[in-house]
Amino acid sequence: MRGLKFSVILLSMGMGYASAQTQYTVDYALGDYYYPYVNQHENNKGCLTEFVTKVFKSQGVNLGEIKWLPWSVAMKSLAYGASPSVSFPWSYTKERAQKYLYSDALYTKSAYIWVLTDDKQSYIDFKSLQGAKVCVPQGYGAYGKLADMFTQKTATRITALTMQDCFSQLKAKRVTAVYAGDDALENIAHVKDGVSLFTKAFVADQQTHYLIAAKDQTGSAKLISLFNNGLKTMKFNPDLYCNFDKQ
Repeated sequence: MRGLKFSVILLSMGMGYASAQTQYTVDYALGDYYYPYVNQHENNKGCLTEFVTKVFKSQGVNLGEIKWLPWSVAMKSLAYGASPSVSFPWSYTKERAQKYLYSDALYTKSAYIWVLTDDKQSYIDFKSLQGAKVCVPQGYGAYGKLADMFTQKTATRITALTMQDCFSQLKAKRVTAVYAGDDALENIAHVKDGVSLFTKAFVADQQTHYLIAAKDQTGSAKLISLFNNGLKTMKFNPDLYCNFDKQ
């Protein structure tokens, strides 16, 4: 009888251990600010951060730690983190795909060329941007036709520390335009008279963003697989989650 009780105890301990082994946690490596998707000063840490956490949780993956880093450092840190980590949102490039695993698409949003409202009629397409100085915040990529113009030096990229700095430069007419999506709205609101000063001139491109993990990090493939499974049943709508529709 004592032997039976002992066996039951061992079996229970084994089941508990097995259960603990199937629990997953994930760390986030994020830049400190990308309104409204990621923001360490908000309770939910940004609308996208909140959504990603819900998707992982639906698959039994709990949030471990959020590491707030410069965006370029956040990406690189994925490869040498002590525990499985992911970062988001990132666009796709062939160079990144050599080192990082990509999730299924999180969302696609338009990026625009923003100009001074008084100059809108002068900037109707990329041809009219020939010779222009276009501000892009540090850590932000430029894609599509605008990236080609920077490479061919038919337009000049001006890099500012933040999106708000870009619009401040536009207000001062030190740059011709700013390259940004709807995420620029909050920054515009912090520039005096910004709402009336700036406007979208035209759509520059469509940007699709993803969650990424380092290929060399143990557990990355499993995390991406679990995240994709959860993503199939949930959809991230920036206009709703991030209240763009109320702007």
